[in-house]
Amino acid sequence: MNQNRRKTLAALVSAAACLGFPATGAASADGFPNSAVTVISPYAPGGINDIMARLLSTDISEQLKQSVIVVNRSGGGGAVGANELARSKPDGHTIMLGALGPLAVTKLINPELSYDPREFTPIIEVGRAPMILAVNADLGIDTVQDLLEKIRQEPTKWNYASAGIGSPQHLSGVLFNQLTHSKVAHVAYRGSGPASVAVAAGEVQITFENMPPLMPHLQIGKIKPLAVLASERMATLPDVPTMREAGIDNLEVSGWYGLVAPPGTPGDRVKVLHEATLHALEAPATQTRLADFGIVKTGDSSANFGALIRSEYERWKPIIEEQDIKPN
Repeated sequence: MNQNRRKTLAALVSAAACLGFPATGAASADGFPNSAVTVISPYAPGGINDIMARLLSTDISEQLKQSVIVVNRSGGGGAVGANELARSKPDGHTIMLGALGPLAVTKLINPELSYDPREFTPIIEVGRAPMILAVNADLGIDTVQDLLEKIRQEPTKWNYASAGIGSPQHLSGVLFNQLTHSKVAHVAYRGSGPASVAVAAGEVQITFENMPPLMPHLQIGKIKPLAVLASERMATLPDVPTMREAGIDNLEVSGWYGLVAPPGTPGDRVKVLHEATLHALEAPATQTRLADFGIVKTGDSSANFGALIRSEYERWKPIIEEQDIKPN
């Protein structure tokens, strides 16, 4: 290629960049990614984190023009997957779909873990799934105030199921007890599925849970939703009030999900991954699936996702210390 043609090509590439059109698709200047991208799901197969990772991976793969492989590294409240990410090469080819647990709470509960979630390189927040306060339908409880009155009458009778110690479900119950001056006992299960089944069967009366595990039990009338732990009502549960509407302020908890890379991952590669994921989130089929899960799509900037991780770490730190929450 002669010098004039080189100059012409350079000018065209520069012009495309200025107009916002990538010259070679979703790729960085150094050709990233030049091999398959691995997405760590720090939870077991079949859960909402795993489902979301696989849902997004197809569209991200199309954008990157590379294979995107989802691997499950469950255990330790997400710590097993997070530790693997922390040890991975910071080249953008290994990332993780994290959540509140491994990106904030798990480290607070177990300070001896070798990784610090605040040091991960944030890529993009994918979405948030508000917690829902729900009860066994056979109890005949229709509102939050009905529940509170029954708790006052028999304060030691009540318990709530969660997906495990340090989960958003567990922490929602901790805040509920604090704000309502209740002593509802916590019962930890090995995941949201078993916890929801326990409530539907009457083994436990109360739960704080995302939509997907509750859905089959709501549909057959075994579990009744009382309130959403969010600032606005959910589109999938339009008749269910927020906690504020139900009379309890400052009780907002969501399970949030987002992609992170190892500490020190270069910014240009983060940008490629961010743009590919953002495009995947815009796919109509993806938006429909996320809405079915009760997940509100966010797709925020990398900087804002990093700020969320740090703010959630600081939010839950004094609560976990005060309650002296320890790992299993």
